[in-house]
Amino acid sequence: MKMLRKSNGEILLDTSNTKLIFENQFVEFVSALPEEYNLYGLGETIHALRLGNNFTKTMYAADTADTIDRNIYGTHPVYYDSRYYQTSANGTTTYVPWNQISANGTYTSLSHAVYYRNAHAHEILLRPEGLTWRTLGGNIDLYFYTGPTMAEAAVQYQTSTIGLPAMQQCWTFGYHQCRWGYNNWSEVEDVVNNFEAFQIPLETAWNDIDYMYQFRDFENDPERFNVETGLAFLSDLHASGRHYVHIVDSALYIPNPDNATDAYPPYTRGHEVGAFMLNPDGSEYIGAVWPGYTVFPDRLGNGTNAWWVNEIVMGHQNVTFDGIWIDMSEVSSFCVGSCGFGNLS
Repeated sequence: MKMLRKSNGEILLDTSNTKLIFENQFVEFVSALPEEYNLYGLGETIHALRLGNNFTKTMYAADTADTIDRNIYGTHPVYYDSRYYQTSANGTTTYVPWNQISANGTYTSLSHAVYYRNAHAHEILLRPEGLTWRTLGGNIDLYFYTGPTMAEAAVQYQTSTIGLPAMQQCWTFGYHQCRWGYNNWSEVEDVVNNFEAFQIPLETAWNDIDYMYQFRDFENDPERFNVETGLAFLSDLHASGRHYVHIVDSALYIPNPDNATDAYPPYTRGHEVGAFMLNPDGSEYIGAVWPGYTVFPDRLGNGTNAWWVNEIVMGHQNVTFDGIWIDMSEVSSFCVGSCGFGNLS
């Protein structure tokens, strides 16, 4: 493919100067773009809305806080290209770079989108001469959405490729109070009561990992967030028409095999059905997150989803939540590799 055009003749992608490099699973391809091109998208990054032509965007989900211009929690390798054209009195249409647009001018705007479907770590280099995609492997699998408006290109991307978001309950759109650092149920209840005392609308109260016993999923701290007190508080919360959400991390604690008192039933049940990610030698991949050494659910495993649903259901019997906050799903680990293997004791 040398050039991709729309039916009106507009060039969407010019690959006449494209070079493809395949070296040790590394793939690079370059596409020419118009002078002073005008691109948006390529989330998730804290960056200017317009991407500019001197920016390197890394596609690799990472728990790196809110670092400017760095890859963070999600990856969306789709960009939106918006171009402006001016038609002269004799009918000639001319491309106008974005930085030459006049507030008093009359222009026609045309937009399209390009999505690079690739699960490997990759990066996009935006440079004055064009755009370069680099990836550690996989196929060159490009999708083009012809617009011709920005809104239509976004709809085409959603409806034909990634799917529409799930419909949400009405209560999810109200005000939600969430923070790390509530020490017990009484503090959460006091916050809710103060919202009411000052007549501030409150739809939902949230809890971070404070409620957990030693930061373990599905287990409440027996002293500070005991189940009996929690059920009483949540009964009153629900009676007032409000809701409750608490956090569930994507990594689960793996106990010390030499210490019987360190038993953790959610891990044991998951281990029995092969629910966790493995090292190449078949041993469980063990990272480190808030509770210490942890394993990570293998969402493609045959028994994983049934095990996970069962843990959620049993957790709801203890704490009648209305939604769960899934966190640390980049997936996040505080060490390099399977650092817990052989070290659990």
